[in-house]
Parts: sequence; C-alpha cells; structure tokens
Amino acid sequence: KKREIVCAQYIVMFFCIKLTNLSLSDIGSKLGGKDFKWVVHGFRNVANKVETDIEFKSYIDDVNKKLASY
Repeated sequence: KKREIVCAQYIVMFFCIKLTNLSLSDIGSKLGGKDFKWVVHGFRNVANKVETDIEFKSYIDDVNKKLASY
C-alpha cells in the first residue's frame, strides 16, 4: 500500500484507541481485518511521531480538537 494510506490508517487507529472503547481486535477487524499486533504497531508509530515531529503533533492536535467538537 502507499505510504499515505498506511499513515492514514495508523492515525485512525490512534484515535480509535484514544476515543473509543473498542478492543484492539475490533479496531483491526474494522480496518481491513488486521490483527491486534498491527493496531498496536500503528498506534505506537503515531505516538512516537507525535513525540518527535512538532508539525505532525500540531496536525494530530488539530484533528483531535475537531473530533472533540462532535
């Protein structure tokens, strides 16, 4: 898959974990039948990038604010 698609999936997983009560397995199944290890990997990837990339952190913060307004 293209890098952009995978990054978008990782971001969706990140917010699913942060904002829902879904299990890791449920999140993976809803995002293309992936297992919980893939979900954990995606979450960690985004969390690490938030810690090391100020621009990416700003983007994630903006998305979080928009989601919180719903």
